[in-house]
Amino acid sequence: MAQTASREPNFASASNLAVAVAGTGNTELLEINTRGLQQLAVQFVVTTQNLDAFIVEGRPEGSPTYSTITSAVTATPGGVVIAASGTLASAAAGTTLHFCILNVRGLSFVRIKGSAAADSAAVDIYASAA
Repeated sequence: MAQTASREPNFASASNLAVAVAGTGNTELLEINTRGLQQLAVQFVVTTQNLDAFIVEGRPEGSPTYSTITSAVTATPGGVVIAASGTLASAAAGTTLHFCILNVRGLSFVRIKGSAAADSAAVDIYASAA
């Protein structure tokens, strides 16, 4: 399914359902406009196969290029990570809901990428920023 997104002056949201995640490379799971917003909440479910990478990239206004903000989201907050449900780079498949809250001040766009431990992984991901 294709990503959906909405944007208001002080709020943004996006979702992407049944994202097919390959076992090689990093698949874009979601991109969201965070211009002028401060915190981003991301929630996702891995429906098949485990993840072996979870990468948060950001870009400031005017930049055409994304930079990796963090690839080590763990349950121990630090850096841009305010809170997380665990080590997201090893998010397990099943009914477990995974989440993180990130500081996105100064970033115009944030992109989430992931890689699966084996081919045929699927992810449902949701995000909102305020």
